Amino acid sequence: MNTNDLTTHNKKDTTVAEVPQKLVETTVAEPSSSSIISNKKATFVTLGCKLNYAETSTLRDRLTARGCLPAEEKETADICIVNTCSVTGEADAKCRHAIRSLHREHPNAFIAVMGCYAQLSGEDIAKSKGWTSWWDRNKRVAS
Repeated sequence: MNTNDLTTHNKKDTTVAEVPQKLVETTVAEPSSSSIISNKKATFVTLGCKLNYAETSTLRDRLTARGCLPAEEKETADICIVNTCSVTGEADAKCRHAIRSLHREHPNAFIAVMGCYAQLSGEDIAKSKGWTSWWDRNKRVAS
């Protein structure tokens, strides 16, 4: 799996512009030199629906505004975000694969798993290696 920079990985060319505007939050904070994520490298993997892509885009923008930097291709990231889907068994398998791949490629990174798979299969995530934290849409479930 190629996890370069702060881009969203997808097979379909989906843009935030295609997502209904009410789903896109545009608030951007001023960069903060005292942020714990300042100068940290991050990469994102997004699987699933347009909402996931919009959420990842918003999260990427917020982290960037706080000084987080894109991890270049082949560069080890400090933060990995996996926004997951759980529509089918195949989607679940892709989520598990993404988490394992990120753990292998970025062994010391903070790996956060969010999205439908995180909500519906949190216990499976907890039993696996590689994750640091998983979230449902409203709160952090574990870390």
